[in-house]
Amino acid sequence: MPVSSDRASRALPESERISRWPLTMMWWASCSAIAYLFLGVQLAVQSGTVNALVGMVVAAFVMGGLGAILAPYSLRNGASSSVLSRLMFGRRGGAVPTLILSVTLLYYAVFEGAVVATAVVKVWPRLDYGLAALIVVLYSAPLSIGSVQNFLNKLNAILLPFYLLGLVLLVVLSIKNHGYSGAWLHVGGSQSLSFSGCWNCFVPYFGTLALAMITMDIARFGKAEHVRYHARFNFGVPFYLATYLPAGAVGILIVQLTSRAHISDTSVVDACLQLLGGAGGLLWITVTQTRINSANFYVATVNLQAFLEEALSLRLAKPVCAGLVGIAAFLFMRSTDILATILVAVHYLGIILVAWVGVAVAHVVGAGRQPEGEQTHELEWSGLVAWLVGVAIGMALGLLNGVPGTLAAPATFLAAALVYRTVYLQAGAPARAGLTE
Repeated sequence: MPVSSDRASRALPESERISRWPLTMMWWASCSAIAYLFLGVQLAVQSGTVNALVGMVVAAFVMGGLGAILAPYSLRNGASSSVLSRLMFGRRGGAVPTLILSVTLLYYAVFEGAVVATAVVKVWPRLDYGLAALIVVLYSAPLSIGSVQNFLNKLNAILLPFYLLGLVLLVVLSIKNHGYSGAWLHVGGSQSLSFSGCWNCFVPYFGTLALAMITMDIARFGKAEHVRYHARFNFGVPFYLATYLPAGAVGILIVQLTSRAHISDTSVVDACLQLLGGAGGLLWITVTQTRINSANFYVATVNLQAFLEEALSLRLAKPVCAGLVGIAAFLFMRSTDILATILVAVHYLGIILVAWVGVAVAHVVGAGRQPEGEQTHELEWSGLVAWLVGVAIGMALGLLNGVPGTLAAPATFLAAALVYRTVYLQAGAPARAGLTE
């Protein structure tokens, strides 16, 4: 099946859709991010292991519920997050969240790439970190150039067993070498299960709602007749449980057993290299990060491509956009202590995208199952006002300490959704006629 284009700026026709298993492998690349090991450890240190684990489970159900709402929309219409942004914010206004999604996925690509580069330097100390970062970018960025339908799903299907085997080996070897201790359930001191502790651990996962936008960018490749399977399993609760819980629990366990005296920003990398050996640990880290970065670079590239086309009427080939993403990733890896800033970045990048998801959920639920026509206005103020109100509320709460600060992401989502439905309904929903390219 020849594939003409997978540009994010257009709806994907039925002729370019793929079957259930390839799409499942394409999407489940996201589950192997070592960022979830890091996040689990940091939340356990801050709020206690039990609260962190409960927060992961609650987040999985919430994120899975949102995925079950947004994925069917893209499966039926072939619409990416960029296409939906144009409908909600106008032809020009829709370019802004497209750019933000590209930047966010660039950040994730930088984080995952920095993990590999850090591991390389730890195994070969004489190698300069900058050179290691360059090598990572040079082999990662080209992965986004090929047809996602014909390449990424095959790559991720091959690499998935290595990720799962590595997680099992990390647990087995850590217990074999250091002995099992229930102390990993008490990381973070004597903090017991509490609503505030669980809430503080749920919020950072909720801040990763970029996954909801990526859901649409990947779900559009699926066939409409597979809506039930993808909504309930592939993009639903099972995916998020398998993504958050095993990685978070394994990260907490191995770090506690191997770094009892001091848990640092690189403790996860140190534990992997220690348990699997220098070469084995580096191989596993590289394999897992290749899986997730294939998706990171792809989404960052096609959304940059869509932004340039929508905002500047500039149509650049995918290899050129991939090169721009790669250059930016290398510069960020060289200039930012990315491993120490994951919670801060997830918080502030998340607020902007959480507002988008709030508007999107309100729009999709309101549109129901009816196809929609192409947006003809340059700016759609009902969407833009709702988005900006949500962002403003989230940023304002995010600057506060204590409980108000933890309400930033949920308040952003609710405010954006409520304002959009109020303004949108008062203005009168425009007639819908079917997605056009």
